[in-house]
Amino acid sequence: MDEFCGICLDEFENKPITLKCKHKYCYECILQSYMNNINKKRECPYCRSQGGYLPLPPDTKPIKYIHIEYILMNLPHLPLHLGINSYQKNILTEVAKKLGISIHRNNGRIKLKRQLYEDIKTHYTENPEIIEQYNSSTNS
Repeated sequence: MDEFCGICLDEFENKPITLKCKHKYCYECILQSYMNNINKKRECPYCRSQGGYLPLPPDTKPIKYIHIEYILMNLPHLPLHLGINSYQKNILTEVAKKLGISIHRNNGRIKLKRQLYEDIKTHYTENPEIIEQYNSSTNS
């Protein structure tokens, strides 16, 4: 039996993402739904139950500190004292420097645009050695 995404109504090309409520969606569709939600709630588009964080797509492994990027993407003006300690902030700053991107600070707030999030995410996935280098330099 063919299964269809409840958002785009296309057949699943890859394995679907199943939320806690057991509704299934394409990973890209549910991610866009979460990002476009005005109230920034992670809820199922069908039943509106709390979806929590998305499960990883099939055949992927978690990336250390990726949750920080997710927070920054969803809260563009995140006060530094809310959820980002100096160690985590230093990692993002280090990655941004390696990418040649400036991080703007204003009154103790960090502003990262969606493009910066995408650049850092891509850089994390393609160059995990940057995090390893940073970790080894701080442990020395």
